[in-house]
Amino acid sequence: MDASQPFTEPLTPPADVDPATLTITGEEPRERGYARGQAAAADIARAAAGYSALFTAGQIPPRSQQDAAEASLTALEAWDARQVEELRGVAAGAAAAGATFDGEPLQLWHVGLVAARTEILTLAVEPTPECSTIAYAAPGRTLGVQTWDWHAEFAGYWHYQQVSPCGETGLSHAGFAEYGMLGKIGLNSAGVGVMLNILKNRDDAAGGVPVHALLAGVLDRARSVEEALDIIDSAHTTSSSVITVVGCDDAVMVEISPHGTSRLRHDSEVVALDGEPIGPGAPAPNSGRFPDGPGGGDRGITASGGFLIHTNHFIAPDQQDGALPLSATSHSEERISLLDERLRGFAATTSAAGGPHPGADDLLTLMCTGDGDAPVCTSADVHAPFGRRTATLVTVAIDPNAGTIRMSPGSPRELFGTDAPGASGPAETARQETFEVR
Repeated sequence: MDASQPFTEPLTPPADVDPATLTITGEEPRERGYARGQAAAADIARAAAGYSALFTAGQIPPRSQQDAAEASLTALEAWDARQVEELRGVAAGAAAAGATFDGEPLQLWHVGLVAARTEILTLAVEPTPECSTIAYAAPGRTLGVQTWDWHAEFAGYWHYQQVSPCGETGLSHAGFAEYGMLGKIGLNSAGVGVMLNILKNRDDAAGGVPVHALLAGVLDRARSVEEALDIIDSAHTTSSSVITVVGCDDAVMVEISPHGTSRLRHDSEVVALDGEPIGPGAPAPNSGRFPDGPGGGDRGITASGGFLIHTNHFIAPDQQDGALPLSATSHSEERISLLDERLRGFAATTSAAGGPHPGADDLLTLMCTGDGDAPVCTSADVHAPFGRRTATLVTVAIDPNAGTIRMSPGSPRELFGTDAPGASGPAETARQETFEVR
């Protein structure tokens, strides 16, 4: 599909997608990128054209799309030149395999439309889909689970990947990524995993280091949670998001805005903002930002027993300047309240109350929702126009202590075959893949 043509991608039910697995190797960044481009040339071109069509639907002119992609690539080169060299390899490898964009051989900025899509979307007038994340941290046991909600037409735009180290200091990692990205949600061989939720601030802009490059950088280089935090803090970003970092003994949620970063930690009783408690008894961080929503109290900040929850609104008090909902129809607060309520009840049965540590399935079943619930699991409205059809495309569970990441197409509801919490295990028909990373 060329970007100049109308978007005609069919709606495939996310749970019916059969993702490819890319095995990426290379001694140098360009070599590794070239291998990626060769392995997925047609899909990378399709993703670039699809995102260009999405940007156009969001009233971003083609020239602005290119300018924004190139600006983010320039920012990325100043921050991590090796990643840009790898992306050059992706473009070259895909072009050599016949990939085109608007009839021309694929170029670096075309790949940048995907790699920097979050930053480019800050220019759009269309709303952005939402995601939900839970992390658990206790001595000797951590977990992270997430639903990735995105544009339903892009249900086939992602793949599993196993990436070998590049050079003597690199790490291997596995997870999933969109075609053309170097990394997204994943776990590396040092036991450091990352997940992502998009946020919104009035000062968001295009042109900064792509947030997906931060994820790729952590997966490629971070040997500890603290190293991951340093990598995230070092990047000049211009869009808002929250990156959840999970290691073998810790979990931290890093809220990112154009004004800086804030860290949300858990000490088993309250969330701490880089060491300062913001849980029960703290000022109400939600009040005033969502006047028609539930707001108030510490709802959504913490569930006792070592859990952290995040959806798609800022929580940290020092991130409230300019904080906005993703759209006028955002369900972020409703989803975080639902998960908070469920986790508060569940926590009474876990290690914090003298019981066992939770398992990944325990957390994922809490994310099963149906009609009448806040939409942690979501299905596309087939009658909505392109750019407004949202679906849960992928469900992820990261277990750093076991060194595994498990992924499945579709939502937890489809994975467990139920829209209510408490399922005993995945449905027999569920598609899921587990990768061990050591």
